[in-house]
Amino acid sequence: MNDVGRSLSWGALSSFLSATDPGSALAAEINPDVAEWSTTFKTNVLLADIYDALRQFNATMAAKGSGKRPQKPKPYPRPWQRKKHFTKKMRIKDWFKLTGTGGDSNGGGT
Repeated sequence: MNDVGRSLSWGALSSFLSATDPGSALAAEINPDVAEWSTTFKTNVLLADIYDALRQFNATMAAKGSGKRPQKPKPYPRPWQRKKHFTKKMRIKDWFKLTGTGGDSNGGGT
């Protein structure tokens, strides 16, 4: 900022600030509402929601003439949704055996 007014004009600074990338941290600081929409994250979330809605619509239309209830389609996977590693209940002792992490009372391994 010490260069503004000396080697860098105020007009040049204004041009620099107005030409920043909408997804940059500087643009997010200047206008946070617009910066949220300029990233691909928001676009990807909207596309996944549209995909889910279309799959539900297709399942409903496919089941309409059959007299059966439509099957609920699986939603498009989101990055923040964790996958379930185990599908059935398991005792802790069995989990230790499966993972090879020990877990016996004397502190030994497998």
